[in-house]
Amino acid sequence: MLRSGVVTLANLRLIRDVAHARSVSKAARMHGLSQSAASQQIQEAERELGAELFDRCTRPLGVTAA
Repeated sequence: MLRSGVVTLANLRLIRDVAHARSVSKAARMHGLSQSAASQQIQEAERELGAELFDRCTRPLGVTAA
């Protein structure tokens, strides 16, 4: 979870693993999170960074240029 508007190392690792697995569900399991908790953390990080990191319209999940 984000704290005080800061993207934590744990958030960055989750983002890395989502990008590698191309799946929020798979990365969530790796981190012991539910899919919805992982999605929420990613969305909070995207808001904090001011950029959309994943293309949610593609399957498997795509990574944006950001």
